[in-house]
This record gives sequence, C-alpha cells and structure tokens, in this order.
Amino acid sequence: YKNDGTSKPDTRNRMVMNAVQYINESITRPLSANAVAEHLSVSRRYLEKMFNTHLHITPKQYIITRKLIMARQELCEGSTAVEVCEKYGFPDYSGFYRQYVKYFGHKPSDAVKIEGLIDLEY
Repeated sequence: YKNDGTSKPDTRNRMVMNAVQYINESITRPLSANAVAEHLSVSRRYLEKMFNTHLHITPKQYIITRKLIMARQELCEGSTAVEVCEKYGFPDYSGFYRQYVKYFGHKPSDAVKIEGLIDLEY
C-alpha cells in the first residue's frame, strides 16, 4: 500500500480482509480485480473503492505487488526468474522483468545478491 506517513492502512473492513485472503490463497492462479469482485459478489468498482479507502492501493496493484513479493522470495530461495514468472502467471517475461525492476530497483537475477547484502547489514 502507499503510505504517505500520515495514516496507516485500515484493514478492519471485512470485505477487504476477505478479498486479501482470497488473493493470497489464489496468488499462483490467473487473478484479476474482476475475478476477486465476482468471488465476493460485489462490483469491481466497489472493490476498488474499498481498497483505495482502506489499503490506499487498487486491487490490481495489490495483486501485482503480492505476486512480485512472492516471486522475489522464491528467487532468493533459488528458483529461476522464468520459473517464478510462469508460476505467478505473468503474461510474459519482459512484463515481469519490467515490473520487478520498477518495484524492487534491481534485476530478478540480482535478487539473491541483494538479499545477501541486506542480511549482512543487520
């Protein structure tokens, strides 16, 4: 979520909590905001409004962020970038690569190196 330093995300909304749980349980399947909304029997627009209100992020951004975080974890455990790209349902490697670099600031192939540096700093 985007945190502007003045507020923390409000996760008390049951529908948002159910959406997050469903996303986390379905993270390796093809997943869209429409599919989440349908699963919860709400409109996509309502789902987006509730995510923005309570998490300060869109459902699509949340899904992509969770997939990227899980992919990075697996990269650090030895999986290849192609493997995690396929496992988390990114449409193509170039799209995964661009989103990964934008989010983490380094190439997927550098995940283990970067993780090792972070561990050494503490």
